[in-house]
Amino acid sequence: MAVSARQTAMMPCSAAPSSFSRRILLAGMGACLAARPVGALGAGFSPLAAVRALRITAGPLAGAFTVAPLGVVNWYFGNLGLLPLAARLPSEVRAWLDLQIARYDIPRGTIADVEPDYASAGASPGIKRLLLSDSDDAYAGTLLALAARHDALGADDGWWNANVDALKGIARSGIRALQKPSGLTRTFRSHARPGADVAYLMDNCEVWSGLTAFAARLAARGDRSGAAVHTRAAEKVAAGIAGLFDPAAGAFRPSDSNAAVGTAFYPDATAQVFPELHGVVAPGLGQAQYDAGWAALGRIAPQWPALAYDSYPWLLLAAVAARRGAAGQRLARLQLAAARTLPTARLTINELGYWQRTADLLRG
Repeated sequence: MAVSARQTAMMPCSAAPSSFSRRILLAGMGACLAARPVGALGAGFSPLAAVRALRITAGPLAGAFTVAPLGVVNWYFGNLGLLPLAARLPSEVRAWLDLQIARYDIPRGTIADVEPDYASAGASPGIKRLLLSDSDDAYAGTLLALAARHDALGADDGWWNANVDALKGIARSGIRALQKPSGLTRTFRSHARPGADVAYLMDNCEVWSGLTAFAARLAARGDRSGAAVHTRAAEKVAAGIAGLFDPAAGAFRPSDSNAAVGTAFYPDATAQVFPELHGVVAPGLGQAQYDAGWAALGRIAPQWPALAYDSYPWLLLAAVAARRGAAGQRLARLQLAAARTLPTARLTINELGYWQRTADLLRG
């Protein structure tokens, strides 16, 4: 990773890079743009209300959500944040999907993130500049997952029929065209992008989730051939993910470019829970490997509930912990309690979504 999340957050706005390598949290730009100080959370904090406050309601980006207050529009993080909230924000999710699909460069399998121009338009920001996406495969996968969730929750036939061909095109150019012989998807469609040919465990779990959810909706709507195409693609991804598990190490390699599992919090520790987070299944990949990955997280980063390793909370870990019985639920509650001490700019839209998902799981 060329620039760390902490380094990005500390940059002045003018120095923020126009593209990012792996999973850089773009909210650092939003934090430095904010006109008011951001403090720790109050007792009445609501992740749903916090996400609502990130929505742009007018101008060319109307319907978009920013990563953080006065931050950038990052489609990947927005998709992750809205997935657990799709039932609570149906019209807002639809508008977000419509805007995202309209801005997708489907032939090239990519979409540019956007830095709004807050200085010129206030509450109706224009577009200051476009930003290179952090990946192509995970952006497409999370979009498919959110579109499928929106449809499963009762989107009308008109919306699905108007968008299904575009979604198939995104799956084709942003995922299936990127599949390697292993079944894993490489990061970018363009080989000119740094790291384009690397297949990341985390991205591929999101890709599998999106393909699987999309195939299920195609099947539910009677498109057998379309469902079969995307199911086969998902099965190949799952087989590739299974191949990233190292039985000798009892852990997952974070990418197909890593010969071994390392000791860094990101990506080595965080990647361990992604197959379980997304429920990826394949021959050689199931509960035994989930348990091994969970144990590996504890070995590599035992203080993760205390937020000891990163300035962002990584609440997806709590979302996994909340499904792991009483002991896991205790860890999830500890991490949520620690997250309440953070500045609000560190609770990016994806973190807010995982907060809501964890809270829902803890409530049963």
